Amino acid sequence: MTGNNTPGSSCGYGFNNSLPSTVGSLFEQTIYGVYHDIDPRGLPANAITTRTQGIAGSRIFIAEWKDIPMYSDATRLYSGKMVLYETTNIIEVHVEEKRIENDDNSPWNDGNAIIGIQGDITPIAPNNQYAVAPCRNGLDTNWETTNEAWRFVPNGNSRLTGVEWYIGTDTSGTPDATTDTYTATTPGTYTAISTYSTCGGSTVTLTDEVIITSDRKTWNGSVNSNWYSDSNWTPYGVPTSADCVTIPNPVTTSNRSPIVDKFSGLIFPFPSAEARNLALLSSAYLEIESKTELIIQDWVNVQNTGVLNLKSSSSLIQVDNFATNSGEIYMQRSPNHDESIVSNSEYVYWSSPVANFQVTDISPASSQIYNWTPTVANGTAGNHGQWLSASGTMTDGTGYIVRGLGGTPTKIPATTFAISNNTALFSGEPNNGIITKSIFHGGWNGGSYNGIGDTATNEDDNWNLIGNPYPSAISANAFTNLNTNINGTVYVWPHKSTYSAATVDPFYEDYAYNYDGNDYIEHNNTGSNPPGTNDFFISSGQAFFVMMNHSATSGTSVTFNNSMRQAVSSYNNDTFFRTMDLENDTNTDTLESCRIWLDLISPNDITNTLLVGYVPEATNSFDRLYDGYDFSSGDNSGFYSIVEDQTLSIQGRSLPFLQEDTVPLGIIANETGNHTIAINTLDGLFTTESQNIYIEDTALNIIHDIRLSPYTFTMDEGVHNDRFILRYTNETLSVNQLDDINSVSIVTPKNEYIKITSNKNLIKDIVVYDLLGRILIDRKNSLKSEVIINDINNASGAYIVKVILVNGLQKTQKVILK
Repeated sequence: MTGNNTPGSSCGYGFNNSLPSTVGSLFEQTIYGVYHDIDPRGLPANAITTRTQGIAGSRIFIAEWKDIPMYSDATRLYSGKMVLYETTNIIEVHVEEKRIENDDNSPWNDGNAIIGIQGDITPIAPNNQYAVAPCRNGLDTNWETTNEAWRFVPNGNSRLTGVEWYIGTDTSGTPDATTDTYTATTPGTYTAISTYSTCGGSTVTLTDEVIITSDRKTWNGSVNSNWYSDSNWTPYGVPTSADCVTIPNPVTTSNRSPIVDKFSGLIFPFPSAEARNLALLSSAYLEIESKTELIIQDWVNVQNTGVLNLKSSSSLIQVDNFATNSGEIYMQRSPNHDESIVSNSEYVYWSSPVANFQVTDISPASSQIYNWTPTVANGTAGNHGQWLSASGTMTDGTGYIVRGLGGTPTKIPATTFAISNNTALFSGEPNNGIITKSIFHGGWNGGSYNGIGDTATNEDDNWNLIGNPYPSAISANAFTNLNTNINGTVYVWPHKSTYSAATVDPFYEDYAYNYDGNDYIEHNNTGSNPPGTNDFFISSGQAFFVMMNHSATSGTSVTFNNSMRQAVSSYNNDTFFRTMDLENDTNTDTLESCRIWLDLISPNDITNTLLVGYVPEATNSFDRLYDGYDFSSGDNSGFYSIVEDQTLSIQGRSLPFLQEDTVPLGIIANETGNHTIAINTLDGLFTTESQNIYIEDTALNIIHDIRLSPYTFTMDEGVHNDRFILRYTNETLSVNQLDDINSVSIVTPKNEYIKITSNKNLIKDIVVYDLLGRILIDRKNSLKSEVIINDINNASGAYIVKVILVNGLQKTQKVILK
């Protein structure tokens, strides 16, 4: 915190406001980074340091905190720094690790923390002189983060009035260039002279020498057009991530076109092509083949008539969030993996990977272009959202829909290249780094969906259509993990059905039915529905829906950054509008993870799928990152699981998996007739044939073994939320058995230890698990009516306790120790 206090003493810590504010311990003319309650007492002198680096006029001031404990929890440490740049007024906040006190159960000062800056807000410029990082204000949902950085840049005129560049150390003649950035093409010494105007009106002139060493690789094309040939580079050798790369103006036709292509040559596959930075000079040409990635640590510079051509399903990945690109790239994007024709009646969901691209240039032949506005009324009550016609420049991170794909791209480079069939061509400066996108809701509070005929739910106006803003894929899990103001499920529209053509069921060998593709692909940390992977790769050019939390403030932002691009396994960018192949999925979280996908086949042969998964860190309550809403209505059949009165298309449940677990299922039937519940796909423990899976029909008092055959039944039109149960044993408990289980008490007095009491039967065995399903304590044959567990190592945390009575009945409960 801050305040005018004697060194070594405490100061005010409490604030319950967001910037802009001066209420409590909030102040004007302050850098907040990170502003939260720490306790540096008793730490070594070097735990908090300040220093200045550089020469006058271009210095940086650094204030740094290293492993500082939170005030009320010495186990939760903070490390970070603030960096101030002289003459530029640029301020950076770097966070190595920021945690919440007390594991967010009852954090000190409600866990409030701020990353931002605040100048004079009263009375001169009320509510104006401040800026806050997205989702990092005082009353934003409590947040934790690691390896995060934010830069605050003045929005006024730059105080840099000019930069002159000279080759060598002689600055007496005409400068080689007068630009803010300069691309050196050969090793040597370069001199820069920059002039700044100070706040007082005077000027400061700075001179600096830059030495370029031989770590620059220049394309020579002496062998062929393959990036991976050592002899094609000067000096000899394929570039690495430490090499600056220049693609020069071609000398001959044969060396004109270096191609990054991991599918050519004798060795398969080639590693990713890499460079520290990339410069394409005038008339240079670089082509990135499909399913190939070029990873750049820093910036990309494409000069004048240079062409960087990304073929469909290729990736340009950048690492540095603050690298500034210049020049235009060309990115081809075919929404169909096989480059087949997009029907004129199909809507495709798009997002731009480049800056300042016109939405009408996606498909010049189409006039049906829309974006989604959640705050526009559409219904008899409340704001439910509406499709509105779209035109003009595409906003970074925003989604659009376009019907069909046709017409000639309006901007084709002078250096022609082949464009694949049915392909959009994006052109512009490639997007990079931290990108924020504001999201909204209409404030409708009319309640939750209660049956066919309802006009609205609280969630109806919370949908936002956003999109991947980069020329590479991003990890859906990394995106939803960072953005806590949305539900952790993404919804992707499969304009061309990729899972509807199945005529043979993927589980039963002797039972077949058809799938319907007119539904969104849904994904969260539990998995994908229909079946997919543990992570989901949102390709470049891909738009998708997210659900803003009903409690979140309308107008807050979601954030994209380069870590989401790096988190993508193998940088897969070829899954545009498609599910992933389950057979290529590897589950490395824990051997106990297991998932089951169930299908409901309605009388008209339309199929709906739900997912129930037992995965690490999920609980049996509603979890933002592991539970995905189902929004079925009377217009379509619906199939979902139920937890805490929420209807879910994806439900994550806690580990360890327990045979006694049961999951209520719900159905919306849009017509009366025969319906069928069947297994779609299994993984983990469920692939073992000895693991039973049953559907209980409470209306008919039937427990059906669904591993052996689908379960067919007759159902009337309407909502049915209390008829079916997914279970793993075929025995129901009697009233007496339920009474025995209810007599078992599992409590944590003062949150310090676990106390287990049984009033009717003796306790036989006790097993305590952590949330990853690992056994911490396994006590056999206790034969007592009361047992105390107080010997858990690192006791603070959440645990699963399973109690087995002498009569074989079991009770399982989650507990928390502090």
